[in-house]
Amino acid sequence: MLMSSFIFWQYAICFLQLLDFCLKSPLLPAYLAASFAKKLSRLLLSVPPSGALVITSPVHNILRRHPSIKLFGAPEPGD
Repeated sequence: MLMSSFIFWQYAICFLQLLDFCLKSPLLPAYLAASFAKKLSRLLLSVPPSGALVITSPVHNILRRHPSIKLFGAPEPGD
């Protein structure tokens, strides 16, 4: 479902809102939240800028709600 042509679907916004709703749970394992963030981030590289703005919001929400997966990003300075 998450392919570069996805953003042109009629219900893409609704799908991303439902995906964001499902990923709200703090009981969701970190590896699962990280996999969704990674898949959406890769999708950001292949969609037009207007679609990238829509997809950036769920990625930001995932990273904000699951602080344990920030460790998979860039290391902190001084580490």
